[in-house]
Amino acid sequence: MATIPEGINWLNLSNCGISGTLPSGIGYMLPLLKYLLMSRNSINGSLPDSLCNMIDLMVIDLSNNNLSGSMLESWQNFQGLRFLSLSSNELSGIIPKSIGGAGGLQWLLLNNNKLSGPIPSTLQDCTNLRVLDIGENMLSSRLPEWVGNKQQFLVLKLRDNQFHGEIPRALCETSELQMLDLGNNKSTGKIPHCFGNLSGMIEYKSPSLLYNNVYSFLQVFQGAVMEYSRNIRYLINLDLSCNNLTKKIPLEMTNLRNLYGLNLLHNLLDGEIPAKIGDLTALESLDLSSNNLFGGIPNSLSNLYFLSHLNVSNNNLSGHIPTGKQLQILEDHASYDGNPQLCGAPLPKTCLGNNSPNASNAKNYAE
Repeated sequence: MATIPEGINWLNLSNCGISGTLPSGIGYMLPLLKYLLMSRNSINGSLPDSLCNMIDLMVIDLSNNNLSGSMLESWQNFQGLRFLSLSSNELSGIIPKSIGGAGGLQWLLLNNNKLSGPIPSTLQDCTNLRVLDIGENMLSSRLPEWVGNKQQFLVLKLRDNQFHGEIPRALCETSELQMLDLGNNKSTGKIPHCFGNLSGMIEYKSPSLLYNNVYSFLQVFQGAVMEYSRNIRYLINLDLSCNNLTKKIPLEMTNLRNLYGLNLLHNLLDGEIPAKIGDLTALESLDLSSNNLFGGIPNSLSNLYFLSHLNVSNNNLSGHIPTGKQLQILEDHASYDGNPQLCGAPLPKTCLGNNSPNASNAKNYAE
């Protein structure tokens, strides 16, 4: 690595094709540095201990490299740190308890590593934390109740781990939450009815989000993994897919009228699809497939004028598939497959007798 003047406070070497390890003495070479940006390179080896000497750092972005070993143990040294991204590396071991000592953190991005163990309880001491992404690791514990005390959370992404137990009702207190991703874990129990009170998914609040332009999120949306970067503040998404959730879809969830994506794929949910599903008027992507849902598909579904992805396959649904201008655009029979008692376009099975649209949905409207 070329010689760098020690008096600088901003170092941006992102996407520069750098390989090799970080200098062991980097913390002594650049003691006044405030911004360390070296993402999207081929840097390997472990994080040098001398990094803890750079106590003025406000932003650390070492994402998308080949860093290995464990995280540092002295994060309490970084009292001014606001943004930390070590995502998409090969880091292993636990998330150290000292991370809670960096009390000014607003963004913490540790996703796509090999981290294990629980979420440290000390993280609740980071009272300004707005974005937490620890997805795509091997973390395992019950989901802690304290996450609901973070009313300022905007993004909480925990997908692809081994979190278990019931979803904490305290999550309903996160009034600004706009992206909640618990997909592909081992959560059990029912979806809390109070999810209908998540006001960040009811009314858009145009949140202030520093460092919005330096990171992207991968989200399962419209049936595919999609990357969101500059527009993440506008993505309002709820993903509880691939867990072991049971009971009915709470009617209260139809209050989330500003929700863009709802993914409940591959759970053990039963009962009927809420009759007021059409109240989710901003919905662009809806996946209820691979559950145990029964009854008719509510006619109100045809009110979702922005819907571009729908999947209700592999349930026990019956009756006539609703018609409507937007639903006619989504003429993919695979979205309805695995429901032998469904009939009507786009399925080849013709509805007869009492399987008319009105008859099959009469019970839904009577609720």
